[in-house]
Amino acid sequence: MLAAVLAIACGGCMPARPTRVTAPMSSAQAVAGGDTLRTTALAPGVVHVRHRDAAGPWTVHVVRVDVARCGCAIDARHAYDGLRGRERTSDLVARRMAAGDTALAAINAAFFDLRTGDAVDDEVIDGEWWRGHAAGRTPGPLGPAGPRAHVATLADGRVVTGRMTMRATASVTPTGAARTVLAIDAINPQRRAALAVALYTPRFGARTPVAGAATDSGRMQLDPDDGPPTPARLAAQARRDSLRLATDTVRRTVVEVTLAPVRTPTDRAARVVGGVTTWTVVAVAPPGAGGTPIPAGGIVLSVRDEVPALTTFVAGATGRTITLDVRLVTAEGRDVGVPHALVGGFGELLARGRDVSALADAREGTRASFSVARHPRTAVGTADGGRVVYLVTVDGRGAGGSVGMSLAELALLMRRLGATDAANLDGGGSTTMWVRGSGVTNVPSDPTGERTIANALLVVPRR
Repeated sequence: MLAAVLAIACGGCMPARPTRVTAPMSSAQAVAGGDTLRTTALAPGVVHVRHRDAAGPWTVHVVRVDVARCGCAIDARHAYDGLRGRERTSDLVARRMAAGDTALAAINAAFFDLRTGDAVDDEVIDGEWWRGHAAGRTPGPLGPAGPRAHVATLADGRVVTGRMTMRATASVTPTGAARTVLAIDAINPQRRAALAVALYTPRFGARTPVAGAATDSGRMQLDPDDGPPTPARLAAQARRDSLRLATDTVRRTVVEVTLAPVRTPTDRAARVVGGVTTWTVVAVAPPGAGGTPIPAGGIVLSVRDEVPALTTFVAGATGRTITLDVRLVTAEGRDVGVPHALVGGFGELLARGRDVSALADAREGTRASFSVARHPRTAVGTADGGRVVYLVTVDGRGAGGSVGMSLAELALLMRRLGATDAANLDGGGSTTMWVRGSGVTNVPSDPTGERTIANALLVVPRR
């Protein structure tokens, strides 16, 4: 029923002025608890649907966006416009609108560190890589660190979902030497044993992290089952962190190279963007524990001293040109394109029309308590080559009388909506949908109400 009503509501000319339509219920539906459906046109090409399905029972909210028709885009924003921090989705939108932005709808997005508000996976905002991890380099107790589900908005406005990862290199040609290439493990990470080469931008802070610092376990205190962050859960995670602390804080020696952008009319100061960019080596710090100042107009490349190519890389490097190549690629290594926005998820649902939700445990490290159990869910689906986007929330844990969905049930829902590709985002108590004119439309499951989250996806006018 939901897909049919969406097709009717979105297929013709949609009024810009909000209208509400409540689907009539049959007597059988009323006895079963009442299947209800209400649609609200938010703008031409953008419609919000609230569906109550007695079969679950489920309460589902969908914002369907025809990005070509509405002249809008799916944008990413982090809490308080910083690399870290947590903010309620509704407050994030209100703050942005108070600053002059316009938003039609928003949903919570990525999994995050409960302590700091760091997004777990890759994060691109306005074309700038705020955080990135190469394949096998993602932190946290989320199981195997294979490429996980992401949602990206490309430069042309299309939205893509799928298992993706960052692939980045830094290369230099020292005097009298062949070109030397370093594979970059991460952008703006905390120091961890698995990371040999990292890139730090002013988004990270004033200085690079210091290896061996007692506060730097390099592990994110995640809540992968999406339960409320109770004191007991936090204490249990802290105990697990303490067992890893000895190996995570071993003092390691790094060599840090400060870079400044080679400015051209198209360069954007010190932003690390997708594709190939060129930088000048300003200074090479002597081997140490890190803590190198990150200049406001530059970045720092941090390389562990045992990396075989390090000596050749830094030999005569001062004043030379470094080439950075940062790409977003699929799990199979295909170039996705230059992302304008990017957030991470956990559990690919649909791929080219095929239900792949059952593969999440093996490919992304989910487990039955997350994938098979029913939880509140947030998801994004696409159709028509990424030109039609579905932002979806499903209430759960009894909130609003809804039981939540498994990943398989969520995949089926996304397919019935019309999506051919879809990804699961952070859910549980984080699940939130905000709609202009209505505010928060779903019922968050935390007893305290709407949860503070790290970042959100917004439907905004395309710039």
